Amino acid sequence: RHSALTQITPDNVHTLGLKWAFQTSSAQQIKATPIVVDGIVYLTAPDNLWAIDARSGRQIWRYQHPPNDAFHIGHRGVAVHGRTVFLTTPDAHLLAFDRFTGKLLWNVEVADSARGFWSTNAPLVIRDHVIVGGSGDFDNLPGTLRAFDSATGAAQWTFYSTPPAGTPGSIA
Repeated sequence: RHSALTQITPDNVHTLGLKWAFQTSSAQQIKATPIVVDGIVYLTAPDNLWAIDARSGRQIWRYQHPPNDAFHIGHRGVAVHGRTVFLTTPDAHLLAFDRFTGKLLWNVEVADSARGFWSTNAPLVIRDHVIVGGSGDFDNLPGTLRAFDSATGAAQWTFYSTPPAGTPGSIA
């Protein structure tokens, strides 16, 4: 990563010190790059999302997804669009929160986790589309890419990277 800022130089870098630290208290590893928007750090681990004040390290709010039997291999972060932060969960749900209060705005199923699907990716927002993927480790599960309306969570479209059995292009 590169920054054009010039305040920190080889001559003064030794004067830097720790301003604050944040302890998640989560047993899960943090594998995602935090997202910082308007002075708020959004940090994720499987089934967890924190909003942290970037200046003080104070927790503003936290969301903890209910316990589930999904595959908890990691998590890759959130997307932020306007007043909303979007999070996928290991049990293949897409959640939308008010990014200032943490209020859950909507929760939609991306794929059926009981069949072995999970979703660990960071959502991608393009205009009013929140795009997420769902997949699994079983050969009979088609990988999916789905778009949802950013305001309502309504499903907009689904693309199968491996077409389901019995559909054009499938190998089964």
